[in-house]
Amino acid sequence: TLDREVAIKILRPSYRNRRPHLERFIKEARATSQIAHPNIVPVHEMGVFDDVGPFFTMKKVEGETLKHVLRMLELGIPEYKKTYTLHHLLEIFISACQGVAYAHSKGIVHRDLKPANIMLGEYGEVMVMDWGLVKFIGPTSMTRTQTEMVKFDRNLDGVDATTTIDGAISGTPAFMSPEQALGSLSSIDERTDLYSLGAILYCILTHRRSPYDNNLQLEDVLQRVVDGDFAPPRKRNPKLKIPKELQAICLKAM
Repeated sequence: TLDREVAIKILRPSYRNRRPHLERFIKEARATSQIAHPNIVPVHEMGVFDDVGPFFTMKKVEGETLKHVLRMLELGIPEYKKTYTLHHLLEIFISACQGVAYAHSKGIVHRDLKPANIMLGEYGEVMVMDWGLVKFIGPTSMTRTQTEMVKFDRNLDGVDATTTIDGAISGTPAFMSPEQALGSLSSIDERTDLYSLGAILYCILTHRRSPYDNNLQLEDVLQRVVDGDFAPPRKRNPKLKIPKELQAICLKAM
């Protein structure tokens, strides 16, 4: 009716008749629609198609992900090194932080923050995307102390540490917090996202795809997340002369 292009999100065919996936899909649409912020992609409409089931429409953002930008920087592509200076990358990071902070003010935790879920538009837009693992939290979440341990029952053979997984442990291993890696569901709150933002800052500072070695097995990555076993940014890439203050912020978050 408005004659504009939008992005339409639908479920994969194998998920369309599964109640947990349907509930999460609706939860994602409703959560995203409640956080109207310049750094969070706007949701326009939710409905049901006869052939593919539920859908929701969002603003169509043209551009590339922060993950792609960091990959180009890691490869040393001159065009990207010239455009994406440390100052520019930090502006992008701060914009993402503003969007996440607003979501937290509404009692919403993302749970899957990573460079692949930060979209950079052609005209300076910074959008935090993919709220599929969203969790609604209460006002007392920051003072929670009890821990609910959930058995890890996921087959991780052949899964990349920068890919979202779901099950007892949900999130992206290379960017998930220790409580997520442990499957401690009741411990997940705003600090879970702060950890992931710290891991994103780590990648921005080091021009690496994750805080962990790319050759590690997924189980090893999860254990290192739990143990806090990773090289400080300045040690991971000494050539970049990373400011001590920025490293301190990154390590505080992680």
